[in-house]
Amino acid sequence: MKKVLLITAVLVLGVVAAVKAQDTDAAAHKVSITVPSINLVDVENASGENASVLTWTLDASSWITEAGDFNTTLSNPETFYLQYTSVVNKNKSHKITAELTTSDLPSAFELQLKTAESTNNSKKGKVGKGSGDFQALSKSSATEIVSGIKTAYTGTAAKDGHALNYQLVINPNDKDFGDLEADEYNVTVTYTITE
Repeated sequence: MKKVLLITAVLVLGVVAAVKAQDTDAAAHKVSITVPSINLVDVENASGENASVLTWTLDASSWITEAGDFNTTLSNPETFYLQYTSVVNKNKSHKITAELTTSDLPSAFELQLKTAESTNNSKKGKVGKGSGDFQALSKSSATEIVSGIKTAYTGTAAKDGHALNYQLVINPNDKDFGDLEADEYNVTVTYTITE
């Protein structure tokens, strides 16, 4: 029995010595890091706060400058800023669309959006390119306003991101133009970032 115990002890010491003999002055192990695709979007006002309701009151001087006249293009003076964070899959890019998800505007009215082509200097990575022109927003389909977004972020400070401006275009030849009433009309513009 002592002999078996002695042989077992010698074997255990031999295995420990063999394991210790494998240590060197350097060691290594693998680390696996998974990065998900990320797409986040936000709209801020010029003060750097989340944009909530744009109250656009059209006064008589913005519509009519002289009896018998009617201004059919009305620009909103307030500028908003489109901010986003994007991490893309290999060989892919993100885009941002805008769409009217609710609207009770008369059919003679067309809400248009202009997205600045570039962002300001706080950007990091490969931001996308804004449309640069006024584009009509629709309830029936989304309008692409920024394209080619790679891995990037625009920054979150006031006036970071793509500048956004709205204008209202009125078609006096629309069959419903004569039905226009003095009232409050509500619209919801939804911005979506997708691959």
